[in-house]
Amino acid sequence: MFEYIDFAKENDLPLIDDCYAMNATGEGEVWLSYYSTFPLVAIRNFQLVQVWESFGCISGAFALLEGAVVFSECYTPRQEGSHLLRRTLSQSPQSELLVTVDEKGQPIVGRFKTAGRGSRFYIWTAAALYEMALL
Repeated sequence: MFEYIDFAKENDLPLIDDCYAMNATGEGEVWLSYYSTFPLVAIRNFQLVQVWESFGCISGAFALLEGAVVFSECYTPRQEGSHLLRRTLSQSPQSELLVTVDEKGQPIVGRFKTAGRGSRFYIWTAAALYEMALL
């Protein structure tokens, strides 16, 4: 059984207080983001691949694609609804707000839940479940 506390100590990683988001891409690869320092950690076959210190809070789920992470923004006021961000995995990460639209091209407004695995990303609203085409 994999014990993250031992892995974190061996790799000088912050300990997990609360795991906010995880993406199991398959083929022995797992990415996670956790409280309290919110690193983004990539692990493959129980070996540390890379860590982005203080990457920032990822809420619920995220998708990985071509050098970037797409995720729901943490702690947005309820009246504003949910927001998606794309943040690059570079030395100087750049973030951009993404506009989510439904099958008719209309903006998806209000609160929604998310799920992700690998590069696949899903948005669940009160009306529908969407698989996002991340462009």
